[in-house]
Amino acid sequence: MTVSISVHVDGYYGLVNGVPNLLRLFDKHNIKATFFVNMGREANIFQILKYRKGSQISNEDKKVSSRYSKRELLEMTLMNRALGHSHGKLLLEIKARGHEVNPHCWSHLLWSKNFSNVNYLDEIYKMKKSYFDIFGVMPKGFAPPTWKFNDEVVEILKKEGFEYLAVNDCFPRICKKHGLNIIPLSFGKNVEELENEGKSTDDILNIYRNELKKKYVNLYFHADYEGLAGLGILEEILKMIGKKKVLTYEKLLKNYLPFNFSKSA
Repeated sequence: MTVSISVHVDGYYGLVNGVPNLLRLFDKHNIKATFFVNMGREANIFQILKYRKGSQISNEDKKVSSRYSKRELLEMTLMNRALGHSHGKLLLEIKARGHEVNPHCWSHLLWSKNFSNVNYLDEIYKMKKSYFDIFGVMPKGFAPPTWKFNDEVVEILKKEGFEYLAVNDCFPRICKKHGLNIIPLSFGKNVEELENEGKSTDDILNIYRNELKKKYVNLYFHADYEGLAGLGILEEILKMIGKKKVLTYEKLLKNYLPFNFSKSA
């Protein structure tokens, strides 16, 4: 039995506070994960207002905003802080500690809120170049914001030298699309999403306990939540994993392609 864990790093606090917390926790439990990092900047207030639908804030955005204090929200909207491309030292540390690092996006808000109007080639080129400037090699994988992609994105990723795309479609095996490996989750929610549904801590732990009975498990978490407020419950999940073998996505492709997720242990 094997397990894979990916971590999405969306915002400033997830990067500078959540990632160090996760690195310590993963070291403690001898787990190697795949980190997908926002390589661009936080959204500023003008971008947020531009992509809001009508005068109301969506329930989804309210839930994401609830992660942060009022001061943190104000800083996020006004300061437009640089993320992955200006924190190369931290990204190199993630890699040095045995984890895999790949880009999550360049403009997270644009990709998630205005996907149909995104210049996909430009966005992918920017995140790819910023990654190369830090690591000196090209990235191998990409996990798109809010999991949005289309055939054009897949074709561009393949042409730009990417090896895989991570998606949240829980179909039963890794597959190829236009020559690009597609890696699906085996479970499409994280702790934050389950809590937002009203699940108790015991409910959530039971859900993950059942997930870990599968022959292969592929989970994802957010540095902006599970690396901060949700750190305690994440540790309980990692304790369940115990000594099970945990693979980064790169090692997963090397050792387990194709792999049928639907079979139980």
